[in-house]
Amino acid sequence: YSQFSRGFAERVTVADSRRLVESADRLFTAAPIREIRIERVRGLRAVLQLPYISRLRCLSLWRAGVTDLLAGELIVCPKLSRLEILDLQDNPIGSDMADNLRAVFG
Repeated sequence: YSQFSRGFAERVTVADSRRLVESADRLFTAAPIREIRIERVRGLRAVLQLPYISRLRCLSLWRAGVTDLLAGELIVCPKLSRLEILDLQDNPIGSDMADNLRAVFG
């Protein structure tokens, strides 16, 4: 699924994080992707290592299975400094980790 802006895909939804890693070069060189929704997280660390992730302004991991451990990886990822929206709704994240996420991402 893609949403277009000025004729280019700007928002994409991928079924899982592994698929994003496999198609990242093709996807990010073809369009100015700024928003991604990942429906299932498997291999978040590989996603966060992609050079393109620093371009994102919105990362949606809604109901993607993000745990406290994975949320901790988001907190320490310097490539997410440009994010305006981090959507982690309906994930099994504890209240302490949610507080830490709010402190970092607002």
